[in-house]
Amino acid sequence: LHPRTELNCCKRAKPRPQGWGFCVNLRLVAAPRSSEMTTGRRAVALKLAGKLLFAYIVFGVVLMSFQDRLIFFPTRGGHVAGPGIDLTLHARDGTALHARYIEQAGAQHTLLYFHGNAGNLENRSELLELFADFGANLLALEYRGYGQSEGDPSEAGLYLDARAAYDWAVARVPATKLVLLGESLGGGPACELASTREVGALVLVSA
Repeated sequence: LHPRTELNCCKRAKPRPQGWGFCVNLRLVAAPRSSEMTTGRRAVALKLAGKLLFAYIVFGVVLMSFQDRLIFFPTRGGHVAGPGIDLTLHARDGTALHARYIEQAGAQHTLLYFHGNAGNLENRSELLELFADFGANLLALEYRGYGQSEGDPSEAGLYLDARAAYDWAVARVPATKLVLLGESLGGGPACELASTREVGALVLVSA
């Protein structure tokens, strides 16, 4: 018999009071060809690939929607302890930014500090005092959405904030006397400034 066989045959005996008989079905069915099986597998594979691609696109859209929340962890408010004065700078889009400035008598260089992605300048009060011991003026910026600065943090916003701090600093010292210090996330705006504006030096600190 063929690999796929169905038996269909019926025979009934002569009538009896209760009746009896047997029935067997016999039918030959063609087995699927290898080409048909291949086509079916391709269809299943294409459907699976389509579902995976759709899931990937959805995941990417969701991730992009929440990327700022995955990068920035600001702490609002706070006051910096130690020496220095508080400044209010304004980015090009009008956002008011808080900064801390420590001036050193006779200093020829200014250190422009960009902090990491979490906390604010209050959390870094001791670090600012340490930087001040270098003998250079220190300008420490709080990005928008951090500390006492207005707005909400974003990549584009950080670049605007960094330029506002840069413009304030170079109005008081030559650009060649300005040293950019980027800590972790702060390395982004520091590098962007160094690639577009004249600076004396660039220092990057990563955890």
